[in-house]
Amino acid sequence: GEHVERVLNMARMDKGEIKLAMNSVSLHQTLDEVIQHFDLNLQHKNQKIITNLNAIDDSIYADQFHLKNIFQKLFFRKQPFG
Repeated sequence: GEHVERVLNMARMDKGEIKLAMNSVSLHQTLDEVIQHFDLNLQHKNQKIITNLNAIDDSIYADQFHLKNIFQKLFFRKQPFG
């Protein structure tokens, strides 16, 4: 199901149906926001995420909304990696 959704989203992007808001984005800030969003849920499970974010220049050119979604899907999947 996820693979089909990704293919459909790629097709929408190719057709110009999805507009990206491209800007300079701080990776550190974006990751911190994603982690904070799930922090309460992690605390209830006695889990935590430890980061070591110390890049001198953490700026990338991206759509922050979609970048956050990518991080959320990578870090907070329901099933284990593998």
